[in-house]
Amino acid sequence: MNIIYSADSKWYKHWFRFELLLELTKLGHQVTYIAPQKIEHYFLNMFKNKNQRNVSFDTINYQPFLRLSKKDWAAEQAAIRKIVAKLRNDQTVFISNDYRKCAAMKEFFQQDLFVIYDIYDRYSEYGNEHYSKDPQKIEQFDKAESAAIPNCDLVLCASTTLTTETKQLNDAVLWFPNAVPQEYITHKQNSVPSRTIGMLSDRMSRLDQELLAAIANRIPDYRIELIGKNDLGDQLKLPANVFLKEYMPHHQLLEYITKWDCGFSLYVDDRFNHYCCPMKYFEYSARDLPTITSAIPEAKKLASMYPDIIYLADDADTFIQRLQTIETKIGQFDFSKLAEENNWAVKAMQLVEGINNRRAAQK
Repeated sequence: MNIIYSADSKWYKHWFRFELLLELTKLGHQVTYIAPQKIEHYFLNMFKNKNQRNVSFDTINYQPFLRLSKKDWAAEQAAIRKIVAKLRNDQTVFISNDYRKCAAMKEFFQQDLFVIYDIYDRYSEYGNEHYSKDPQKIEQFDKAESAAIPNCDLVLCASTTLTTETKQLNDAVLWFPNAVPQEYITHKQNSVPSRTIGMLSDRMSRLDQELLAAIANRIPDYRIELIGKNDLGDQLKLPANVFLKEYMPHHQLLEYITKWDCGFSLYVDDRFNHYCCPMKYFEYSARDLPTITSAIPEAKKLASMYPDIIYLADDADTFIQRLQTIETKIGQFDFSKLAEENNWAVKAMQLVEGINNRRAAQK
């Protein structure tokens, strides 16, 4: 299979999909990664960041194109079309997490290109080019995305909520939750409670501060750590036993959290969290940690599948009850099953199977 993934980020910023692409190369598939670069990066071919990821990308064909302005969408389409046309054969699959690129490639190549739209977050709610809190702009995004989805040959949806809604537009949908690299998975031996718990979050604005404060005040003998970007500034108010840790590279981060008793994900009730499939659940499990999480839709799904690993709690009393249950299991229960069943090697095989099944159905 000849797989082309087109994204808007250099690989180290899009690392979790890059892990998937690396696994696809191990299965014998040819993989190309297309991404725009600014002029200085383009000529220096700066396709690395050793501080963020210690992963070789030699097996992936990197095809950057020069971006002079993000506003010149016509030039961007032309650049991507040129690369795809050069690489395309009857086994080519084009994948993008941008519905506009999927729509443009499908319109141009028609049935000569198998196109997959990769939806792993609600873009109109997050920190990217579509980010907006303006309801009118969100509505415009949803309308345009909904028009593009029916024309895709396959749609990957990271959460069950996305899957359910997308199936109303296109029945060729694959539930495709997040995952972790197999080598990140560890099994703690003879561990004892450390009375330290924590939360990873790329944005602290996703955190339910009121609930965290209620919990922290009830368990003053616990150390609670938050690791992630503080996009709230002085608005982030933390109790005395809650500590905000500085950023650390991802491969060091997962090693660090292994000392925790559990990870938690206390999310505010908003549109983005309603649709998301938190990577944190899989990262915690990879380090042999259970998760206590707000009962967002994907948490409910995973808790039904892994009841001894994912625990739901929407108030302080329930959270503490869950924590007490977890403390009795530390050192006696393997919390890594979620990660074991959702590593990128498994996901690569699921994706290939999904593509083959869809192609067979189209004949």
